[in-house]
Amino acid sequence: MTRVLRSASSALTVWMPQPPSIHLGVRVQVEWGLKPYAGAKQAELSHCWFAGVVDGLKDGYFHVSYNDGDERWHPLSWVARGKVRAGRNTDAKSQQRGAGAAAGRKARAGGAAGGKARAAGKAAVKAPEAKELSEEEVQAAVRAEGLILVPGSGMSGFWGVRCGSMEKPKPFAAVVKGRSLGAFATTDEAALAVARSPEGKAEAARLGLAAAASAASVAASA
Repeated sequence: MTRVLRSASSALTVWMPQPPSIHLGVRVQVEWGLKPYAGAKQAELSHCWFAGVVDGLKDGYFHVSYNDGDERWHPLSWVARGKVRAGRNTDAKSQQRGAGAAAGRKARAGGAAGGKARAAGKAAVKAPEAKELSEEEVQAAVRAEGLILVPGSGMSGFWGVRCGSMEKPKPFAAVVKGRSLGAFATTDEAALAVARSPEGKAEAARLGLAAAASAASVAASA
């Protein structure tokens, strides 16, 4: 049976389809029941053939990797039904779909590159990290802000301060009620972060440390 196809150059050509011998590596064209591709005319919609290579055989099915990057399993019964024929290098619709797929990949690659550039820009303008505080600076902040470094029974000696790997530059984590306040180079800095938090102030009040500190301050100033 002779079929009339529209080539990539839009000129009508006549090609005599031959039933293929399905084996690995053979080029085929497969007829799909697809929706019309963009710009198709009504006369072109009766047959949608797509070219590819057979690269798999299993349990009455053959696998085709198509020129446009798609891949599918099809039943071998399609060969007897005339839905599969010996392939050529390309066909017009495969070229069209392949060009669309390539354009989509290029657009996605461009979007990814743009995202990386934006991320790099954000990283470049990111505010510098706060400098590490010495023990004296921590104590000065405690006095100035009227805070309490709440003691704890853990290895750090402070409530809400966890000890991590000493191989890290900031091995001490400030964590209150399951909420992380950050990582710090010293236990004093982590304890200060806890003391500044609402949870740390509430814990100091619960233990009566805030009242004791206030009384001591009054006695010292008397």
